[in-house]
Amino acid sequence: MPPQVALGQEKLVSTLGTLAAIRNFLANSKMVWQVALVGVPFSLLGAYLGAHLIVSISQETVGKIILALIPFGILIFLTPKDRPIEERVLSARMLYTVVPLTCLAIGFYDGFFGPGTGSMFIIAFHYLLRMDLVSSSANSKTFNFASNIGALVAFIM
Repeated sequence: MPPQVALGQEKLVSTLGTLAAIRNFLANSKMVWQVALVGVPFSLLGAYLGAHLIVSISQETVGKIILALIPFGILIFLTPKDRPIEERVLSARMLYTVVPLTCLAIGFYDGFFGPGTGSMFIIAFHYLLRMDLVSSSANSKTFNFASNIGALVAFIM
C-alpha cells in the first residue's frame, strides 16, 4: 500500500475520533471561541497544503520522509505538557499573528505527516497564548478536526 494511501485512511479515522472529542469539550464549554474562529481556517489551509504536497511526492521519497519524521512525532508526543504557566490576557497581536501562523504550520505538519499534531497544538497554545491545559486541549481538538478535514479533502482529490 502506498504511504500516501495509508496517511489518507488515517485522516478519515482521526477526523471521526476528533469530532467525538470536540463534542465532549463543547459540553463542558472550555472552548475559547475567539481563538478557534481565527485559527480554524489556517489549520484547514495548512493541512490541505501539506497533504497536497505529500501526494505529489514519489512513494519512495515519502517512505524515507516518514522514517525521518517518526522520531520527531514521538518526541512531540512525549514532551511534558503539565508545567504551570501564568495565564495572561490575549492581545490582538497574539490573536491575529501567533494563532494563524501556529495553526498554519501545525496544520501543514498534520497534512504532511500527522502523528503528535494534537500534542503540538496543546503545547503551542499552552505556552504561546498562556491558555490553561483544558482550554488549550479543547481548542486543539477544533484545530485538529479542521486540519483533518483539510488533509482529507486533499487526499480525496
